[in-house]
Amino acid sequence: MFYYNEIYIIGGRDVTGPISKCESFDYRKKRWRHIASLNERRANPGISVLHDSIYVFGGTNEHSCLYTIERYENAQWKFYPVQMPNALHSHGVINKDSDTVMFIGGRTEDTFNLKIQSLNLAINRASPAQSTEKKLGEIYACLPYYKNNCVYIYNL
Repeated sequence: MFYYNEIYIIGGRDVTGPISKCESFDYRKKRWRHIASLNERRANPGISVLHDSIYVFGGTNEHSCLYTIERYENAQWKFYPVQMPNALHSHGVINKDSDTVMFIGGRTEDTFNLKIQSLNLAINRASPAQSTEKKLGEIYACLPYYKNNCVYIYNL
């Protein structure tokens, strides 16, 4: 995640499994720094910036897919009071507007997610899921974006 001239590495996996460690890299100063760890270990979450804060959506821990959302504010991670409509990992996240994110592709516990779903964080309301004709699979390495009421996904 690139945010305020820094590259953020949030969660992930090491030899023991999912981790909660977070770091940022200031490419101008060529310097790494540790930031607060996530409250929950998670690998392959969706990440986005809304309202000038970084949000982390879902992912996997040692046991299952996650519904939880964490928000980075005031140099610490806090659980957000809203949960995702479906537990997902390896999914794309697109900002639809200033309060709404869209979850695209990824995986559930046991299968590929074939849905695109919106979540309005301000009012804690999920839209009905829209199925896709094709298996989107793990798209965290892709570049999804939203423009003119259309979702565009570019595979890397």
